[in-house]
Amino acid sequence: MDTWTRGVSGRPALRGREEPAGQLDVGLNAVQVGSGLALLVRGRFVSARRQVPSGLFVDERACPLRAALGAGLDYPGYAWAIVELDRAAPERLRLAMSFGDAGPAGERVITIGHATTQPPAVLRAREARVAICMATHDPEPVLLERQLRSLETQSHRNWVALISDDASRPDRLNVLRQLVARDERFVLLEHEDRVGSYANFERAARAVPAWCTMAAFCDQDDVWRADKLERLAASLPQDGVVCSDARIVRPDGSVISPTFWTTRRDLPTDVRSILNANSVPGCTMAWDTRLHDVVLPFPPQLEHLHHDGWVAAAAAAFGGIHRIDEPLVDYVQHDGNALGHSAAVDRRIGRLSHREVLSLFVSVGCRHTLSRLQIDTAIRPEALARTLRLRARASDRPVSRELTEACRVDDDFDRILDHVVRGARASVHRGLRGTELSVARGLLANRLSRSRAAGVVGTLPLRARGR
Repeated sequence: MDTWTRGVSGRPALRGREEPAGQLDVGLNAVQVGSGLALLVRGRFVSARRQVPSGLFVDERACPLRAALGAGLDYPGYAWAIVELDRAAPERLRLAMSFGDAGPAGERVITIGHATTQPPAVLRAREARVAICMATHDPEPVLLERQLRSLETQSHRNWVALISDDASRPDRLNVLRQLVARDERFVLLEHEDRVGSYANFERAARAVPAWCTMAAFCDQDDVWRADKLERLAASLPQDGVVCSDARIVRPDGSVISPTFWTTRRDLPTDVRSILNANSVPGCTMAWDTRLHDVVLPFPPQLEHLHHDGWVAAAAAAFGGIHRIDEPLVDYVQHDGNALGHSAAVDRRIGRLSHREVLSLFVSVGCRHTLSRLQIDTAIRPEALARTLRLRARASDRPVSRELTEACRVDDDFDRILDHVVRGARASVHRGLRGTELSVARGLLANRLSRSRAAGVVGTLPLRARGR
């Protein structure tokens, strides 16, 4: 990247060169396609002549590329494309932005995987019908033992716990080994490479054997009520998800809140809303394993995409989400939480202040407005929905009108207004207000920036204070 004067995290600028420069980002050097994947490819570029990339080349094939021009050399332009891949995708894929006569820029090569789900050999003699997918990393011994005991006392006895450890340090791993040795239903899957919570939960889910009919996520430090699995199994919809409420407690068990949804009145369960912001906490949910043909492998992780949100989106698209308005788990709050209760609620509800709502209209079109985060907020749901559609077609599942609509995140003004109206309606019911307005803002910024690049929109009279 000799054309950049700053690194990836800074704002790129040119070193006195006329030709455009750019770089692409797909999140990973290797991706698992499974039966289909809509890969979100993002790029940044600068051009002395304010030239916008004309397309994206994928192994010499031209693909549509959406681009928005920055306000100047100190503020890059952003480009993005969604590349649909299926089982026929090659093992290596070459990506590059095209700038017409200026040639390609920002070339990237990624490795494509087609791994299939294979349960560990130790499970082949087991006949459990429920799989508990636990992800661990440096678990606190006291909290871990309490959680494992709550699993052992479940009234539903026919389960197996797949405990995927994400490169815990030796002393914590030894404690984990000792605790799981006391019950043969605990199966420890040790890993030397650290992949993070999202991919670690995926490793546990991919280990679920075919004879299990239900699977449930499990944190390393919560406490399950004795009838949790039994209650979830009794209410599980076909091809869907069932979830409960949760109590928020301190490590000593004292109650912070009797409900997870401290600001909740009603939460949507349609696929479009779940793709925008998940409202199903992983520690409370279980799913029908028939969803695995569309859920696995997980797509590359994008901003604000978590393991529970991806499974919930698939359930919303194909089987539905059933809620039990009763706490069946104690969600423990402590300094080691990957995502604490307050952050989780704020993120899932997507709350915005009145000033931020006003800035939806004030700051759009100004030079600081368009960012990778806004692109991701607006485009991420489309990429995920298109992945679900690809996998549904590969497995001969019907594609609903709702999922088809979620695959079309256009930045026309009707679509933008629809998100604003949905956000206002959700605000009345304390729903996903902020997320809908964030999507609207991203789409509106995208449209106006794209129009400005085409010379349609000039300088707007409204100014936003720089961040």
